[in-house]
Amino acid sequence: MGERPKPGENPKPKSKSKPMGKSKGKSGDRLKRWYILAYDVRDSKRLRRLHYFLSREALSLQYSVFLVHKNKEEIKCLITEVKDRVETNVDDVRLYPVKSPNVIWASGKQSRSMSGLYVAGHPSEKKPKKKSFIDLLFQGLKKGEKKNAASN
Repeated sequence: MGERPKPGENPKPKSKSKPMGKSKGKSGDRLKRWYILAYDVRDSKRLRRLHYFLSREALSLQYSVFLVHKNKEEIKCLITEVKDRVETNVDDVRLYPVKSPNVIWASGKQSRSMSGLYVAGHPSEKKPKKKSFIDLLFQGLKKGEKKNAASN
């Protein structure tokens, strides 16, 4: 049997210590990453169940393609939940890591669903054209004309 610790001594830990860098509390485990999840499910009932589940967990890019933003633990749970909803010998589910939503090129009616993910808006949105030196010069002249007209 185990010995009792003497007064003033720390008791020995009962469980084995975890290797460095493997603890759940590390910030690397909580860091969220982007993924593309795509599926091809043969049965309509399983298809509906999976789509409903994923629509609550991720952003739908197309009917069978989702953008996921989760950390490692959340991804493991997501994969477990997806496996519970599909037949792995018949259906096909893929999860691809993506560096950032900014690297995804999108066009078409559903491309607007990603517009909130970009820092400067959706890439297809036209940015205001920078004014040239001539435009700025004429803008200054027009302001000067307005001031002269107001003073008269």
